[in-house]
Amino acid sequence: MSTTNNEQYKINQRQGWNGVADEWLKCWDVIEPASKNISLRMIELANIKEGSKILDVATGIGEPSITAAYQVGKNGRVLATDISLKMLSISKQRSITLGLDDRMDFKEGDAETIVLPPLSFDAALCRFGIMFLPDIKAV
Repeated sequence: MSTTNNEQYKINQRQGWNGVADEWLKCWDVIEPASKNISLRMIELANIKEGSKILDVATGIGEPSITAAYQVGKNGRVLATDISLKMLSISKQRSITLGLDDRMDFKEGDAETIVLPPLSFDAALCRFGIMFLPDIKAV
């Protein structure tokens, strides 16, 4: 069975992110303060508020999902998605550590093909993930 260029690219992306996930977490305390304002601005522009239902595409190890989870409160939901199961696993553990697991869900999947219920979100976020998606129109 042959794979297309996009399929091979996605395989490489998944393997690459799975391979660097632990190191990414180690340097998170340096990276995140520099990116925090981007997450906050995205949430402001998306008009995320208490009770909102949010989709985060390519969450990595949890941003902007975690920031959004604080904003939606206990009556809201955030679905964090990522192509890398290892990155998503770290994101889930962080949500538990921060006490946000009551409002966050996690789903591994390719942004182009992930199956989600139609019209089930108030807003969708993607911080630093779009540049890794080979077919933006499919997303």
